[in-house]
Amino acid sequence: RTAQDPTWRRARRTRSWALLVLGEAGCGKTTVALHRVAALQARAECSGRTFRALVLVPVEGLQRLSTTLLERLGAKDVEVKSYERWAAVQARRAFPGLPRRESHGAPAAVTRLKRHPALRQALAEVASRPDRPRGATANREDLQHLFGERLLMERVASSSRGAVSEHAVAQVLEHTNVQFTDTTEDSHRHVDADRLATVDGLRIDAGTPFEDAGAIDPEDYAVLFALAALRATPGDQAPSPGAYDCVVLDETQEFAPIELALIGRALRPGGTLRATARPITRGRRTQV
Repeated sequence: RTAQDPTWRRARRTRSWALLVLGEAGCGKTTVALHRVAALQARAECSGRTFRALVLVPVEGLQRLSTTLLERLGAKDVEVKSYERWAAVQARRAFPGLPRRESHGAPAAVTRLKRHPALRQALAEVASRPDRPRGATANREDLQHLFGERLLMERVASSSRGAVSEHAVAQVLEHTNVQFTDTTEDSHRHVDADRLATVDGLRIDAGTPFEDAGAIDPEDYAVLFALAALRATPGDQAPSPGAYDCVVLDETQEFAPIELALIGRALRPGGTLRATARPITRGRRTQV
């Protein structure tokens, strides 16, 4: 279909609180969703209501494309961000003390494990441990207890139906150990600063096996929010991302279930959700 197709035009005008737009690349899915955001914002302005909208995309290239289109439509003050940058801001607001630096050397298998649905059982076990102070939500140390415990990671692998290998378990354990190791600069704080300066101006650990010391993975942000939600009691309010009247999620098939759960918490009660996705064809069945 094209953006001028009658079905596309009806999708832009629909008042349903939730809409999933399916289509192949280049058929106008994003255009339809962003037109809807602009229309909702214009309606809110006419009625004197405040309107907060968020457009989340998986990569920064789509961020630039969406921002340009919204500007052409006259939509103002719409947040357009890549998921990772948005999640980082939300997590640092909700969980003080997180590292400012993100990992650069995490193996693909580590990223895959942290986003896999099989992690849910391990999350529930860590969240239910009784050694947490009353009212505690989540913090960086929880990541060490979760991803640094071999038994938990082996359970994740066994319940993943082959998606997470034993080698991936070894990699996530090693990666976590590095992340919770002091950087060379931190372990040598007693040394004069000028003696720790490198010729190229980079950190001492850059390009070494300890490059990710003291860093955090982008995938950890959704994990922390999930742990906080699991620990919340009926009388407590778990940390949550900022609330929006409208959330547009572009290329939904690129997001993991734990990331989708975090995004869902950003929608105000009664808010509007718009999602686009490319269908995944397996045999004669189309799945999202």
